[in-house]
Amino acid sequence: MVMGGRLFYSECLDNTRMDQTTYNNVVSFLTSKLTEYNISHKVVPYITEKNTFGDIDIIIEPVSIDVLRNVVGEFVPYSRNSNIHSFLFQHKYQVDFIFSEKNKFNMTSFFYGYNDFAWMIAKLLEKGNAYKLYENGLYYIYHSNYKNHNILLTDNPDLILEVCQLNPSRYKEGFTTYTDMFDYIGECPILSSSLYALDRMSHNNRKIYKNRTTYKKFSKWMDKHNVPVTSYGKLISPNIKFNNIVNQSINEIDSQYEKNKTFKQSFNGNLVSNLTGLKHHELGKFMAYIRKKYTDEQLIENAATIILQEFNEGNM
Repeated sequence: MVMGGRLFYSECLDNTRMDQTTYNNVVSFLTSKLTEYNISHKVVPYITEKNTFGDIDIIIEPVSIDVLRNVVGEFVPYSRNSNIHSFLFQHKYQVDFIFSEKNKFNMTSFFYGYNDFAWMIAKLLEKGNAYKLYENGLYYIYHSNYKNHNILLTDNPDLILEVCQLNPSRYKEGFTTYTDMFDYIGECPILSSSLYALDRMSHNNRKIYKNRTTYKKFSKWMDKHNVPVTSYGKLISPNIKFNNIVNQSINEIDSQYEKNKTFKQSFNGNLVSNLTGLKHHELGKFMAYIRKKYTDEQLIENAATIILQEFNEGNM
């Protein structure tokens, strides 16, 4: 969620932040070029009162880097971080193209829009250790058999906001000021200052957020509004909001676990070695041959017979 505008600091001809006019002109040029090349795109929304910009964030459907160089210029510096492809347009302006499938644009925009908005929402969602917000959607964390399983619940921002008991229609209106955004987040009944305390962050996140404009403004807003250190409100439970998805996914996870457990009991190194006398490399080679030839169901049903038959026939 943390974006930046200093990726090409040493290569930039002018490290001054863009003013509103420059930002609008560059965005207008780039979006017209994207349209010219038939590339679907969406400019990441920002808070209206923001009047200087370190970079430009545009969501686009995945294309080749050669096509993007036709948009920004062939010889400008380039860098990539996962699905974010960054260019130093005109050797002065950092442009981050965020690759996303077209049907995921709204979720991607939600994740990257309005400065650190999604980060603040993510902190609310993580309070009960049940939810986790990622770029591609909201997940439920199911703890089972000493493992965490991430269950995708939705990639619809409206539903994500409703989990926090926030009005999606208000979000769609956008935010004129930082205070507008903070007031909106403040409507969540579980908001507490401890969720955003620096001493509860990892060392790296603490270094990042303590100097970010949004974080500093939000901290002052929480102080001004006497936001409690702890809150006893609740999010909408995943078992209420996403009951069918949760139950179906849990059943599939538990069923797969039992299947894997049964398979390991039916087909394992000790069993195969006892039946064939094979050891080490030869044992591994023979087991790999069996695994490739037979399905899990066949081995669960009749592993011993299969093993002896294949071994006696000399198949490896």
